[in-house]
Amino acid sequence: MIYSVGVDSDTNNAIVAYSSTANPTTAKIGFLLDLNKDSMPCLPSLTSATPPCIHAQVTLNTGQFPQIAMIPHQHQALVTPGGQGFIQAVDVTQGSSAFTIANVTLSSGLVTVTLNIPSGQILSLNPGNPGSVLIQNVPPGTTNGTNFNGIFSIQSVLNSNSFTYALNSTMNDSVIPPQSPDTAFAFFGAPNITVAISQTVQGIAINPVTRTAAIADANATGLNGPQIDLLNSLDQSISSITFRSGNGSTSGPQGCTVFSTCANAPELLGTSSVAFQPYSNSLVSYNPQLNQLSVSNPVTQARYAIISTGSPQTLPVVPVTVAGAPQNLTVFGGVAVDPATNQAFVVDPTAGKIEIVNLGPTSATTLKPVEITELQVPTVSGTLIGGISGAVMPQGTLTSTDRCQRPRD
Repeated sequence: MIYSVGVDSDTNNAIVAYSSTANPTTAKIGFLLDLNKDSMPCLPSLTSATPPCIHAQVTLNTGQFPQIAMIPHQHQALVTPGGQGFIQAVDVTQGSSAFTIANVTLSSGLVTVTLNIPSGQILSLNPGNPGSVLIQNVPPGTTNGTNFNGIFSIQSVLNSNSFTYALNSTMNDSVIPPQSPDTAFAFFGAPNITVAISQTVQGIAINPVTRTAAIADANATGLNGPQIDLLNSLDQSISSITFRSGNGSTSGPQGCTVFSTCANAPELLGTSSVAFQPYSNSLVSYNPQLNQLSVSNPVTQARYAIISTGSPQTLPVVPVTVAGAPQNLTVFGGVAVDPATNQAFVVDPTAGKIEIVNLGPTSATTLKPVEITELQVPTVSGTLIGGISGAVMPQGTLTSTDRCQRPRD
């Protein structure tokens, strides 16, 4: 089931992540979309398709609640595991490797796929972590009509043109797909970066100024792990913010701030959504079960304020049908921040309403009259201003008749 979509505003390319309740997950891949009407080729198996279309696939082993955030101007999406897997960074403009299939054999539940590798190309699978494969348009097996198509975890890379995957079948079978024209394909795509982190993290937000990613773990209480992980996009180092309860109360605001005496008790589950106010570098997080908003400082890694948005509540569960099977989907709500008005918008999943929370002004959150977040070199036909067309200048000194500040790193 499709659960999350992230769109790169610079290229209008996107990534789709799927939800799976199975363990191990059945959500083994994600798809990359070209939302433009341009000349980018679509996935070769999509005969006669033209953009907008799916242009590539990528290995994404995700759980039930994966979420996506885009790193500004880097065309890169960060995908949270949402229950299983890792944080994965994917360039939404990258293509996937595609090879036609020469033959397929099934023996004792193990499928061996042999590919046609054109001259000058290689099968660039990492034998230690080969990822997933998407197989399409292979005819049924000639002996027992086995269906070889689908998404599979690669078990092993045998040589330069063949690999194996497991299939739940006790029968042996084989097939040679048509070779002229070639119609059966195997697609491979790997994430650019993989970062090990708690598998139950789901909500994610990126500060467009500092490029720090904040990730919420809805299964953390502060004792079994931090509620917020902070990922540095430059070196992939991880720090964290831990919330604790001060009084064990089940009604009203619960938890400690830097201004209160804390009993260091676990805070009730579960912080699931995050958002940044980049102009003050404040991190806003939402715990829908406590119906509680927290405002933290990602530099000092401490919580400075707790705001009640209602009484503690049980999260709603929505019945959905996936591949013909009924499933229950928990709705967590969410939070977003409007930097210009310094307000947080909280979606209460149980009440079905949006709460608007003023984040200031206070001495810590007062915004300057003018806030410059970036300076982009314009693209002018026939010339390069500053040497690089369309480049982003993250640091520089500006002179203006208005009051302004020096952009931060």
